Amino acid sequence: MGFVRRLSVPSTSLLCFGVIGVVGAWGYTSYLASTRFDGTENYSIDYSKNFKGWAPMPKTPESLFIFENLKKGYILRGSVSQVISDVNPTPDLTTDSMAQFYIDRTRENMPNWTAERVQDLNGKNVRFSLIERKQKDHTVLTAFTVKGNTTFMVSLSARSGDPVVVKDAINNLTDYVKSIALNQSDMGGGKKAVAEASANPLAMQ
Repeated sequence: MGFVRRLSVPSTSLLCFGVIGVVGAWGYTSYLASTRFDGTENYSIDYSKNFKGWAPMPKTPESLFIFENLKKGYILRGSVSQVISDVNPTPDLTTDSMAQFYIDRTRENMPNWTAERVQDLNGKNVRFSLIERKQKDHTVLTAFTVKGNTTFMVSLSARSGDPVVVKDAINNLTDYVKSIALNQSDMGGGKKAVAEASANPLAMQ
């Protein structure tokens, strides 16, 4: 059984172990959630393109969207990873285990950074786990959600470690995530979807 992979991941070095590696070589099973969504469906990402106070920036091939808060200097990025297959190749990859994986890898590989799980965020129809990674003058907040064979993440980067700034950054990210919905797409799982995608590889560009 084959699968076709559709990927869009952040290029920033601060998110150095991106979704490609996590989804493609997931072997971290110590943090299984009590419940998991291990279906084969894929989901389109419905997100706000007109976020008040934010300006769209040129997207990279790895990004679904990039916005900048011109007043505060925050950078907001979104990326999605999808696998089209008649199976779920990473059933242990969940909204919660994804966050824990990033926390552990940050603690292991980025000694000048702290990493911790903070409160969950809610989109229109989906829950996000949220982690905070911080050093003296830089904070990166990353929210994750996993549903079926779709993994979506949105991060906010702030060039400050000040608790007041961090709180404001979390509020901004919380407001944006509220606009996000995951809707089941025609690119679902199953052998038919794999065959159609394989027959039309340009559809995956």
